[in-house]
Amino acid sequence: MVSFVFAGEGTSDDPLAGIISELIRRAGADEVQALPQRLHGSSREKMAELVEAAVPYDLVFLHRDADSTDPFPRVEEVRAAFAEHDLRGVPVVPVQMTEAWLLTDEQAIRDVVGHSRGRASLNLPGLRRIEHTRDPKGILQQACARASEATGRRLKQTNSRFNDHRRALLERLDPDGPVSQLASFQLLVHETEQAVRSMFR
Repeated sequence: MVSFVFAGEGTSDDPLAGIISELIRRAGADEVQALPQRLHGSSREKMAELVEAAVPYDLVFLHRDADSTDPFPRVEEVRAAFAEHDLRGVPVVPVQMTEAWLLTDEQAIRDVVGHSRGRASLNLPGLRRIEHTRDPKGILQQACARASEATGRRLKQTNSRFNDHRRALLERLDPDGPVSQLASFQLLVHETEQAVRSMFR
């Protein structure tokens, strides 16, 4: 059994805990228990708050968007927060933000907006360009609108449901799908494997 705390940037990121659970199983755990926590402030402040809460767990996964095309300053910030409190943890750092991971699957975008057989161009960046693209959230919003192929009132309704569409995309994100080709996701997979295997040595 591996229990882990997932500390996201907000409630909209909670589905990431399901993806992490799957990665932990693949790394060798027979059972997994997710313990979402609402923590506040910087990486250091969140880890201090977690220690103060005295929640029993094996691993911590701290999610912080890179907010840049270079994830490593944020990754090092998270690692320093773990080290300061002597925690076994894994950084979850999408580049530039979580929405970038959701730009990898065009069909999933069409599915969540309810127009699976649509043919309108979504103008998504290629996989090699996604992590160098500014404003992944804005691009995803536009892609959802285009995928709906709606106009007028229906388009406004589609736009108003963006947060629901985002959550649905995150819930169905396939670790074996195109997102597996993104460096930031590969780092999450690798560090999860290392962390879990170190527990069983």
